[in-house]
Amino acid sequence: MQIKCVCMLAAALCAGASMAATWTGAAGDGLWTTDANWEGNTPPGAGDDALFTASATLAAPTDFTGTVRVQGEGTLLTFDVATAAALAVAVDEGATLEKTGAGSLTLRAAPGFHPGHVVVTAGEAVFAGNGDWEAPGAFGPVAVAAGASARIVESPAAQRHGVLVFAGGRTEGEIKNIWATHTPHANFEAVWAGLDKTVETNRVLTVFSKEKPFALSNGWFPAAWQWKDSYMAWARTLFLMPQDEKVRACLYADDYGQVYLDGEEWFERAQCKTVWTTRTLARGFHALDLFYGELAWNDGMSIRLAGKVFGGAGPLTRGDAFWKGVAFARLDLAAGATLALEDGQALALAAGEASALNGAVTGGAGAVLAVGSGTLAADAARFAGFNGKIELCTDARAALANLGADTAFTVTGAGTVGTDLAGRLADDFTGTVEIPAGATFESAAADPAHAFTGAGTLVAPTLKGTERFAGTVRLAGGAATWGAYALGEGAATEIALGDGAALMVPRKTFLERAGTPLKPWTDAEAWALGGRNDVPEWSSRHIAYVNDDGNLVLTDDGGQQRNAALYTGHVFTKTSAFDLSFTWTPTQNRWAGKAGQAWAEGFAFFLTATNNAAGYDYAKHLYGQPPDAYGFRCYIYRGNGNALGFAWLVNTVSAGLCAADTDYSELGGGLGGITLTRPIAFSVRMRHGVMDVTMRQEGKTWHAAYDFAQCFTGTGLFNTDANAPRLIGLSGGTGNWGDPKEGKTVPYAEQTFSDFAGFVWGEHEDKDPAAHAPSAETWRLSGDAWLTDDPGFLFATNVNLRGYAVLRTGVGAKIPFEVSFTERFDANRTDHWAEGLGVVFTPDPDKLNNGNGGLFPKMDRCVAFGHYFWENKLAWSHNGSALGHDAAAFDVHRIHCSLNHPVTYSLVFNGEDTFTVRAVCSCGAVYETARTYPDVAEWNAPVYVAFLGAASTWGPATTTRVTDIAVKEMDAARAFPQRLSVDAGAAATVNLDVPGTNVAAFASVALGADASLALQAERPSSCFLSPLVLADAGAVDAAGGAVAAFGEVTLGDAPLVVSGAWSARDEAITFRVDAARLKGGRVLAQLPRATCAGAAEPAFAVTGLDGAPLSAAWRVSRAGDAVRLVPAGSTIILR
Repeated sequence: MQIKCVCMLAAALCAGASMAATWTGAAGDGLWTTDANWEGNTPPGAGDDALFTASATLAAPTDFTGTVRVQGEGTLLTFDVATAAALAVAVDEGATLEKTGAGSLTLRAAPGFHPGHVVVTAGEAVFAGNGDWEAPGAFGPVAVAAGASARIVESPAAQRHGVLVFAGGRTEGEIKNIWATHTPHANFEAVWAGLDKTVETNRVLTVFSKEKPFALSNGWFPAAWQWKDSYMAWARTLFLMPQDEKVRACLYADDYGQVYLDGEEWFERAQCKTVWTTRTLARGFHALDLFYGELAWNDGMSIRLAGKVFGGAGPLTRGDAFWKGVAFARLDLAAGATLALEDGQALALAAGEASALNGAVTGGAGAVLAVGSGTLAADAARFAGFNGKIELCTDARAALANLGADTAFTVTGAGTVGTDLAGRLADDFTGTVEIPAGATFESAAADPAHAFTGAGTLVAPTLKGTERFAGTVRLAGGAATWGAYALGEGAATEIALGDGAALMVPRKTFLERAGTPLKPWTDAEAWALGGRNDVPEWSSRHIAYVNDDGNLVLTDDGGQQRNAALYTGHVFTKTSAFDLSFTWTPTQNRWAGKAGQAWAEGFAFFLTATNNAAGYDYAKHLYGQPPDAYGFRCYIYRGNGNALGFAWLVNTVSAGLCAADTDYSELGGGLGGITLTRPIAFSVRMRHGVMDVTMRQEGKTWHAAYDFAQCFTGTGLFNTDANAPRLIGLSGGTGNWGDPKEGKTVPYAEQTFSDFAGFVWGEHEDKDPAAHAPSAETWRLSGDAWLTDDPGFLFATNVNLRGYAVLRTGVGAKIPFEVSFTERFDANRTDHWAEGLGVVFTPDPDKLNNGNGGLFPKMDRCVAFGHYFWENKLAWSHNGSALGHDAAAFDVHRIHCSLNHPVTYSLVFNGEDTFTVRAVCSCGAVYETARTYPDVAEWNAPVYVAFLGAASTWGPATTTRVTDIAVKEMDAARAFPQRLSVDAGAAATVNLDVPGTNVAAFASVALGADASLALQAERPSSCFLSPLVLADAGAVDAAGGAVAAFGEVTLGDAPLVVSGAWSARDEAITFRVDAARLKGGRVLAQLPRATCAGAAEPAFAVTGLDGAPLSAAWRVSRAGDAVRLVPAGSTIILR
C-alpha cells in the first residue's frame, strides 16, 4: 500500500510539474519567439514558467498559457501590447511588471501573494480572477498612470470572502501517506493540480460569515462528504492581516491536519492533537492552504489565533479576513486614470491609507471595492461614476471629502465610518458609526445592523447598536423598545426623550439586566489601598491614597513607588461581566523647577486572586501589580523608542497559553494619535473572559480587546485555582535614577484617577443550595441514574442503560435563573464514545423520559440541551424534536471528549423565552450559543430542571458524572447606568414591564422646564427616580401598575407635581433648593396622600443645592397633598 501511495504522489508531481525557461535576451531582438533569447535556446512551452531575472522590454505573447515570473531586486519587465494579450504573472518583491502600448493586457495573479509592483503606463490592463475552482492570487502594489485604465473582471463579488474546498475518498493508508508526504509545499501544489475539479459532488465554495466560524469540518466540506469517514480534503484561500503582528496560533486536528501559509508549514503537522506556534505575520494578503485527512468519526480541524487583531486564542470568525478574487496590496490611481469594476465584480485593497485614488472609479450597482485595513482617504468626486458598494473590512475606515448628491455608492462591511458617510450605509453594513464629542448624527434605521461609538449625540428611533456608545441617544418621538440588544452594559451615557417619545422597557430586557453599581474609591470598606514603603527618603513615600478632591492617587513621586488599589467590594469569577470607566491623569508638578523630570513607568488595570492590598511584594513588578494579575498596562517611559504604549498584561506562568507579548506603541502610531502623557478617559468592559478597552482623548478614540477566557482553565495558571474568585485592581509605578538633590533626574508621573463608575452584570447565587444539592429528598431518580458522594449523579454505567434525575422543586413561573454544573467522564467502556448527557427545562416533570436518543426527552413543553458523545456535538432539542445531523440541530464543534477534560456548563433561562449556554472545557475550548422559543413564554408555570444520561444500545457506554450543581435565581432589582432626561416642554413616556416587588432605577433623571414624564406599566412596577432634577416646573404621572419612587429631588423655582402612585425610597425624600432664594410657604411638591404606595408617610427634608442642611429657621410641612417649606414655628391653617 505504501508503494502504491508513493507512486500516486510521484504521478501527481509529474503531472503537476512545469518546466521553467529563463529569459536572457541574448538575441537582442526583444522577441518572445526567438529561441536565442532563452537560456539553452529553449523557449517556454505553453504551460511552462517563463522566468525573468533581469530587466527586459518585449511584446507580450498572445498564446502563452503558463506563468510569467519576474524576480530580482530592480528587475523591470515591460510588456508592450499593441492589441490584446493575457498572462498569468507572479512578480516577486523588488521586481516590477510594466504594461505599455495602446492594447489591452489581461493579468491573472498566480496562486498566492506576489508583492512586486505592477505599473500600467498606457492602454488598458484587465485584472482577472483565477476562476471559480482555482486557487486565488493577489497582486502587490498596482499603479495606473494618467491616461491609462484598469478593469476588474471574473472576480465575483458574491464569492469574494470564499474558501475553496475539495474532498475525495481515500483508504487509511493513502490518507496517512499523502499527509506524510505533503511537505514541501510543492507536493501539496502537485496533488491540488491533479484533483479532478469537474466533479461537482467533491467541491464547494464556502462564503465566510460570523455564523460559520472557520474550521475544516462538517458544514464546510462538500455535502457528499459531510458526516463521512475515510476521505481527504484540501482548502485554499487568501488570508488578510490588517497589520504587522506577532500571532500565536493553535491548530487542532482529528485525524490529520496540515496548514501552509505562503508556501511554508505554519504549524507542526497535527495528528489527533493540538499544536501551537508563534509567527510574525506581515500586513497584507497571505496564501492559506490546508489539508485534512479523516479516518473515522468525522471530526475536523480548526485554527485559533491570539494577538492584537484576533484577541486571545479565539476561533477565526472574521469573514472579511478571507478573499477569493482580484486583490491589490494597494492602488495608486493617478489623476486622469480610470479604474472600472464591471458589474458584479469585486476588488480588494489590503492597505487603504497607502492607496491614492486621484483618478476616476467607475462600477455598476453590483460592484464592490473592498478596503482591508487602514483609512481610505479620497475626494468623493472620484466616485461619481461608481454605483456599487465600498466595503470596509473590520479594521478599515473611509474618509471621503466633498461628498455630494452626484455620487450614488453605498458603504457595506464591518469597518468604521464617521458621520460624513453614515448616511450612505447599506442595509448589510455591520460595522461602526463613530460620532465624536460635539457632533450630532440622525439615524432613521429602526433596526440597524451596525453599532455606534463616540461621545456625541445620536438621534435615533431605537437604542439598538448603542452598547458601546458613550454619548447621548435622543429619541425624538414615537416608541422605541429597549430590546435585549441594549443590556445597559455601559451603553449610552444619556437617553434623552423628546416630545411624544416613549421608551419601552419590556420584561424580557428587564430580566436580562442585573446591574450592581461599583462603589467609589472614597468608600474605604470597598477599596483596599497599599503600596511599597521602602522607597528613598527624598521621595514622598506615599502609598496609594484618596486626595481631598475624592480622586485616587496611585503615585506622586519618583523613588520607585509601587502602589495599588484593590476593589474588595465585589468578588469576580470567570463568568463575571462588568463595565467600568475612569479618567487617568498623569502630571509632573512635584519637581518642576527643582530638578530634571522624565516620564517613567505607568499603571496597570487587572484582575487578581490576591485579596490583600498589603499582602504581596509591590517592588517585584514595574507597575506594582500582584504576581497573578492579568489585564493591561500603560507604559509612559519615553526612552525605549516604541516600547512606550499599551500592552495586554498576562502573568508569565500563562504566557505560553495566553500570549500577550506585543505592544500597541504610541510612538509607532498604534494608539491612533492618543498620547500617554495627557488625560485619557478609559472604558473597560469584560464579558466571558474577553476584556474590551476603549481610550478617549480630545476627540480621538482607540479600542482593543483580548480574550482571557483560557486563562481561567486548568490549575496554577495564576498560582491559584482557575475557579478562584478574583478582585479588580489598579496599580502604578515610578522610576528611580538617584537623589534629585544631587542633580539626578526624577523619572515619575503623578498618576491621578477620577470619575470612577462601574456596574457588574448578571451576578447571582444559589439562594437555597440545600434544596438543589443532589439527594433522594431533593431529586427524583429514574432508571440508570445514581447518586454519588461528590455530591452528584452518575449515568450510563453500562451498555443499553439510560436514566434521569429531576429536581423535585420547580423555579417559579417567569423567574429567570441559571443552572450550572460540571460534566466529567468517569469511564469509557469501549474505544468509542456514546451516547451523551442532556439537561432539560420543562413545566411537566411527570412526563419526563429518555425517549429521544437517551439524552433528550420525547415530550411536549420542554427545551433540552445536550452533549452527544458519538459525534462529539452540542445540540438543542425543542418539544421532543429528534436528534438529527443537520445544521439546524447541531452547532459547530467546540468540545473535545476526554477522560482528563471535564466540561463546565452555564445555562441561563431569561424567564421569558430565551436560553443561553456557555460551555468551557478544561482543555481550553469555549462554546457559546443561545436559542429563543416563543412558545415557552406561554408556559406560565414553575420550571423544573432535569439531567438525562444514556449509553448506546449497540455497544459503547461512556459513564458520565454530573457534579457542582447549582440553581441560581437571578436577582430582579435592576439599576440602569444611563441618565434619563426629558426635553423642555416635552411630554414623554417610560413603559415598564417589571415584577412588582422590584425596582428599576436610572443613574439620574432630569426634566426640562415644563416637561412631564409618564410612567406606565401593565403590572405593578416601580421606577426609582433619584436623583431627580427639575429645571423649572415638572410633572411625573404614574399610571396602570407603575409606581414612581423618589429619593432626592433638586428643584428650580416651581414644585414637582406628581399624579398616580408614588413612594419614597428608604422611606425618605430630600428636596434640594437654592438657599439664596428661600421664601416661606413655598410649595416643594404636590404628592397626593391618597396614592402613596409606601407603608407609611415618608420623612421629608430640605437642603441647599450643595446638599448642606438649611438653617434651623426652616422646616418642611405637610398640608393636604402639598409639601411646603415654611419658617420654623409657623402654623398653616387650612380652611
